[in-house]
Order: sequence, then structure tokens, then C-alpha cells
Amino acid sequence: MNAAPPVSSERGFARLLGLALLAALVLAVADVLIFLHGAEAARLWLEFLAYLAAAAVAFGAARAFEPGDHLRPAWYLLAVNLFLVGSLALFPGELLEGPTADERVRWAASLVTVVANGCGLWGMARFALTWRRAGLLLPGSAWRRYGAEVVLLGAALLALGPDILAMARLAVAGDVWSAAALIADLCDLTLLLLFLPVFLTAWTFAGGALAWPFGFLAASDVAWIVFDGFQTYKGLLGLSPAAAKFVSAFLHRLAAMLVLAGATAQRMALRRAEVGPQGPGGE
Repeated sequence: MNAAPPVSSERGFARLLGLALLAALVLAVADVLIFLHGAEAARLWLEFLAYLAAAAVAFGAARAFEPGDHLRPAWYLLAVNLFLVGSLALFPGELLEGPTADERVRWAASLVTVVANGCGLWGMARFALTWRRAGLLLPGSAWRRYGAEVVLLGAALLALGPDILAMARLAVAGDVWSAAALIADLCDLTLLLLFLPVFLTAWTFAGGALAWPFGFLAASDVAWIVFDGFQTYKGLLGLSPAAAKFVSAFLHRLAAMLVLAGATAQRMALRRAEVGPQGPGGE
């Protein structure tokens, strides 16, 4: 007996995108409402818990792989990245910058920032190299891919260039928090360059379950660079503080929720591979 096409599964994967967008929207609205009511501690804990949830799902995706699998450590690294990025929300802003800054807190937050970005970059690099490990051929000629990378580098420099220069000046002057921010900017710049192989891997898997986790991760890369660009140029947009806060929170949460969706899609794809196209025990 022939199996029917797994339409419901494909709809399940597609539904994840809508849920990621909805979750980011709800979290951003809650962020702004709490901010307007002055409950800063509650806002920061909400941010931490959102990232903790994403980290837990990414950890589960890693556990779903067999030891030695290429993507098992990749998901572990993304789980650590999400947990550490979320934990940065718990560092009081007044202890990081301004007259009340505490040097010990700045060093601790700087260490967390560097480790978080390093883990995220390393994890995404493993996803970017999956096509080579799997012996896949990416679409397009090598020259076209090089050209696309040049365009992506230009976009990354446009979004991050001003902040990189500003942080570099402060870092050279001996400011540890600015040095950590500079490393984070350089990691984000490199992350956008990894977008292309991750996206093309998703394209290569188009029509299959494995396209979804790679597609979600590629979209998360885009969300991060748009967030960075918005942070750089939001002063030129003439937005109210609440509107700027909403856009910033939405992009920040969206990047995390897309990784959460990618981890969920990864587990769904693995379960689907275990069950097979015909279901358990199907003929």
C-alpha cells in the first residue's frame, strides 16, 4: 500500500514559523508594556526565561542525535549561546555603564558576552559545513557564491561598521565592556557570512524535512543582523522610545524564537526519519 504524501507534517513545519513570529510579537509587546510600567526587573526576567526556553529546546535537539553526529555539538553550542545571551539580561545596566558601573560586573558580563558569541558562531559554523560533511553540491557556481558573500559582507559592514569603529576606539582605550562588544560585533559580522551556506543547504534539502531546521537558522541569522542594523541607525528613524523599544525587542526575541523553531523542526525531522514515510510498521 502506497503512503500518502506527508502533507500534515509539512504543515506542522510551516506552522512553526507562524508560532515563532507570534511568540516574538507577544514577547515584544509584553516587553514594552512592562517597560512603560517601570517594572524593569520583571522585563529582564521575562527576557531571560524566553531565552532559557529556547536553550532547553536546542539542548533537546542535541540530545536527539547519536554521539559523534556532526550536528549534536552544533545544537549543544547553540543551547549554551541562548542560555548565556539570556543571562546577560540579568546584569543590571547601571552596573555596566555610567557613573555607578562596577568593574567586576563589567568583567563578568564581558566574559559571558565573549563565550556566548563564540559558542553561537562555532555552532553555526558546524551547520554551515554540513553540506561538505554530507557530500552535497550547493546550488550555483562557486563564483556566484563568492559574489553573494561579498554582498553579504557589505550589508554586514553597513549594519555593524559604525558600532565596530566606536567599540574599537573604546577598547583600545582599555574599556573591557567595549572590547567584549567589539568581539560580539565581529562574531555577528561573521555570522552573516555563514548565512549563505546554511541557506543554500536548506535550499538543497527543499521538499524534505531537513530543509526546515536549516531554513529557520538562516532566518535567525538575518534577524540578528537586522537587529544590529536597527540598533545602529534607530536614532535616524525618528521613532518614539516605546516604538524603538518594541522593534528592538521584537527582532531580539525573533532571533531566539527562530532557533527554538529550528530545534523543534530538527527533532520533528529526526522522528520522521525514524518512523519512515509510511508510519510505524507501515507497508
